[in-house]
Amino acid sequence: FAPRKGGSGGEPRRMKWGLYQIHWGGGGFTRGLDAELPKFASAPDWIMFYRDLGRPYPRESCDEIRRRGAVPILSLELWPWGRGSRAGSRLPASVAGEYDAFFRAWARDAKADGAPVLLRFGFEMNGEWFSWSGDPALFVRAWRRAHGIFREEGADHVTWVWAPNVQSAPDVPANSMHAYYPGDDVVDR
Repeated sequence: FAPRKGGSGGEPRRMKWGLYQIHWGGGGFTRGLDAELPKFASAPDWIMFYRDLGRPYPRESCDEIRRRGAVPILSLELWPWGRGSRAGSRLPASVAGEYDAFFRAWARDAKADGAPVLLRFGFEMNGEWFSWSGDPALFVRAWRRAHGIFREEGADHVTWVWAPNVQSAPDVPANSMHAYYPGDDVVDR
């Protein structure tokens, strides 16, 4: 790619970019980064990977990303991984406080980490392919509860990223991406 001209001096401005890396266990994440990143002309600014409810905060993976000069983007799926575990929404349990200990542990570990991290909480919430879709008001309550826990724990450096799908499915007014927006006070990007 050709860098765009930027600034008043006409110096080239490097394009910012990111990528997604599958998070394989047993060192596979690191091996994947080692194998793929040299293929690019520049280092990415962000590297995204997925985690789920129930797994500990991925500090080691975040550190691997930072060693490569990038900022981690954690895409948190609002279900636990595993056979048969994706059925049914976890939003009612989240709103009722059943995942508070999970979010509190993540917030404490993120605070101890101290380095920048972007959190895509319940992304594509307006898509029927995820169990956290279909009830915008409940999604907003779950987001605000989890965000509040991070705030209580002092994990203020975590950037909360609201990431709907470009088109709602089903594409009906009740499932509009805008209905899932939790509010400017709890969304950073």
